[in-house]
Amino acid sequence: MPEPVTVAAVQMHARPRCVVENLAKAAGFIGDAAARGARLVALPELFNVGYFVGPELFELRPCHVERPDPGMLSARHPGISERCPPSF
Repeated sequence: MPEPVTVAAVQMHARPRCVVENLAKAAGFIGDAAARGARLVALPELFNVGYFVGPELFELRPCHVERPDPGMLSARHPGISERCPPSF
């Protein structure tokens, strides 16, 4: 019989265009889930850049977005590996 896997689903508010802040918040949730035994943590769609609709959506350009360090989430939690990189 296969070994059971504990899965966690994260629900969080992501501030639009605050990538570093949003990743730090996600890292905290990942750490909490891992401490409770989660082996897989699912984050919400657009957790990194925030989900917003309005005129500012069309003003979003790479120069306006904070750039995080690659692997920021796995660096904070060595036992966790990133399977899907955040979308930018």
